[in-house]
Amino acid sequence: MYDRITLWVDAYRVEDKIPHLVDLLENGKMQTGIKDHRKTIYGSIQGADISIYESGSIRIGLSLPKFLYGDNITPLTRYTTEEAIGKLSDTLGIDVADARVSSLEYGYSFLMQHKATAYIERMGEMPRRLRYLFCSGGLYYRHRTKGNKQPDEFVFYDKATEAKIKKMPIPQGFEDANFLRIELKLNGSIAKQMGMAEVQASTLYDRAFYNKIRCRFINTYFSISKLNKLNANFMAEIKTPKDAVDGFLGLMLAKAGGMQEIDAYLEELKASQVFSERINYKRTRDALYKAASKAKLSSKDELVAELDDCFINLKANGG
Repeated sequence: MYDRITLWVDAYRVEDKIPHLVDLLENGKMQTGIKDHRKTIYGSIQGADISIYESGSIRIGLSLPKFLYGDNITPLTRYTTEEAIGKLSDTLGIDVADARVSSLEYGYSFLMQHKATAYIERMGEMPRRLRYLFCSGGLYYRHRTKGNKQPDEFVFYDKATEAKIKKMPIPQGFEDANFLRIELKLNGSIAKQMGMAEVQASTLYDRAFYNKIRCRFINTYFSISKLNKLNANFMAEIKTPKDAVDGFLGLMLAKAGGMQEIDAYLEELKASQVFSERINYKRTRDALYKAASKAKLSSKDELVAELDDCFINLKANGG
């Protein structure tokens, strides 16, 4: 489902409606640019962040499910996405169906049997992405590009913990549930990324686009290598010295905490300035991840299988 999106409405479409929009703003304020001295009026309307620029264009940022339901755990369908866009148009008094989408989040809060961190620990490498595990427990897959601007990101985190910290509402009866949040975040040139001429608010509930982004979300997850467990009878399956090395490495990683142990080891190497060239840390990490995720004497972990099933069901159920 979609979560937070950013919309841009062109000035020529709303010029006569701006005074009414300003009157609707909650905690409305004006800001003057330091360099260009242009004025921006900003505030919120029923949880939607609104910025009105001197040029007349309007920026709208909001969580669609939170705007419609009051929380962003209850999933949106393609049909309720259209309902949320319609409600936003009615609330603002502006038809936003053809507003340009400049960023969006698509993801799900999966209800799991165990704590979210247990599943995050089992996520390995993703092709053409770097793996960042933060102290908060969140896991990010990002491009190998300089700077903070990312065209897309794939993110895992504990949704229940985030909701409690930010004092966000959780559906009644699920206060102590194990929610694993997984998101695909698209920023900037969304139309180019999705192979389209333009992506508007109405595009979000178009069947073809909805299925396309859902498939991208699912395929991105399955592109990640997973840390599985060793077979109980792996000794009997050792045929070569490489089998023995893979088995030992897999066993040690399983006992020590998997990918987190590799990350901790790499941080110790960096702290001790073991290598003079930073590329050697990456080579070490890649070699360890590859050996751990491709051990021939492993079988699918129960938690990996559980999460895989969530995505298989998502693919089967459609939008």
